[in-house]
Amino acid sequence: MKTIFIFLFSFLGSYALQAQDCNFSTLYRKAMSQIDTGYTFTKSFKLKPTDVGQLDNTIVMAAGKNYHLYVESADPDPHNGILVLLRDETDKVVLATNFDASKKILKHVISFTCKKTGIYHLILDYSKAKVHCGVAVMSFKKEPVLQAKK
Repeated sequence: MKTIFIFLFSFLGSYALQAQDCNFSTLYRKAMSQIDTGYTFTKSFKLKPTDVGQLDNTIVMAAGKNYHLYVESADPDPHNGILVLLRDETDKVVLATNFDASKKILKHVISFTCKKTGIYHLILDYSKAKVHCGVAVMSFKKEPVLQAKK
């Protein structure tokens, strides 16, 4: 019985510690402050300590727009933060990620130019993070249409 009590106390204590480290407003402000000039805020995503380790968000993206996704994790270790995968709905190919394979770190921003309008999956995986908390903010910039010369 004593072992069960110690296990529960340890588990609940570590969960409470994770919840205390999760300050969404600070993470959100930090992500929003990174939006480049000329880009328009589109959507934000929260990763709560109570969520499963991976969230799959369905989003619609339009051809000809450049998208940025800014990621802020409560986990300070760039090796263990939030992994982002942008996947095409039809052929399931990963089109963009924030994982820098050469440095083996997770970057805070990914950029993507949409080639075709459609449904995409934005997968946010923080199963390897020590602190399960984060925010992702998406913005876009429509490329100017070039006028044909007469």
